[in-house]
Amino acid sequence: MSGSRFDDVQLANGSYPFDDEMVPLRDLAMIPVPPALESWFRERLADGRMHVPRGVPTELRFRSDDRADTAFTVWRPEEGDELYMLAPKSYRTSTG
Repeated sequence: MSGSRFDDVQLANGSYPFDDEMVPLRDLAMIPVPPALESWFRERLADGRMHVPRGVPTELRFRSDDRADTAFTVWRPEEGDELYMLAPKSYRTSTG
């Protein structure tokens, strides 16, 4: 993440949630939230069902009757409208 807008994101070594598992930080990368998930997040942000403070990595947990509980670590920069999440490095694209 060096030289990017993520330089100010402070994450302790350890494991972070991605979907229904915990993944070591060394295996994760900060990526733009995928469009379908971003729409779902934005609906919840807009109607107050979810809060993600700007500039603070935030763990979001979701419960469902039809699948395992899920969790994600998301980040909103201090400025701009982007949403990012920690995801396994294999989720990065060549443009990311």
